[in-house]
Amino acid sequence: QADLRIEGEFIGTLHANGEVAIGEKGAVSCKELRTQDLIVAGRLDGSVHAEGMVRITSTGKLTGRIAAGQLIVEKGAVFEGLSAMTGLEEAPAETGSGAAASDGPIRLAGGSEAG
Repeated sequence: QADLRIEGEFIGTLHANGEVAIGEKGAVSCKELRTQDLIVAGRLDGSVHAEGMVRITSTGKLTGRIAAGQLIVEKGAVFEGLSAMTGLEEAPAETGSGAAASDGPIRLAGGSEAG
């Protein structure tokens, strides 16, 4: 069970010390979401900073940037954006260069290729 569960619509900035879960009916738009762990079963658009784990379930869609210690994308889930496996550092810049950035968005949909 999550420390904070969102089953409706949320727009804004969110900082939480524990686990945040976005339920299947949840729709979240965050310029910044900082938490220990995050589970996305609904929709999330924005920038995520998780010290621990980000899990996108089979019903989840995450569009944006992720900085996390661990990223789990289940079969059927959708992830479009940039990721950095850092945990404590900042998310990759949208136009930055380096190992964490790519020429275009990365789309993972149920085991599809990542670019």
